Amino acid sequence: MMIAAEKEKELPRILLVEDDVELAELVEEYLTDNFFTVAHEPRGDRAVERILTEKNLARRLVRNGLEVAQKKFDWPIVLKGHEGAILSAIRDGFDMHERDFNPTS
Repeated sequence: MMIAAEKEKELPRILLVEDDVELAELVEEYLTDNFFTVAHEPRGDRAVERILTEKNLARRLVRNGLEVAQKKFDWPIVLKGHEGAILSAIRDGFDMHERDFNPTS
């Protein structure tokens, strides 16, 4: 059987930065009800300091950010996701170029 501290470690963690205490409490309650562990920091300057000093948190943010960037912004993925728009822009460019050099008047 898992104790509460072990179970909490498995939940995704969020650092909620919000100076409006009532709003922060509502958001924290919602996130906790939806299986997140929430830490609240009312001051942005302290949140940055907290992220930088909590080595595990900083390491996870970098790792997760890198994974997200690789999934969303690597060229093969960008090209595949926007192939139609790229082809359309190229086609429009060629059409414009052709009109410039072959006037119909």
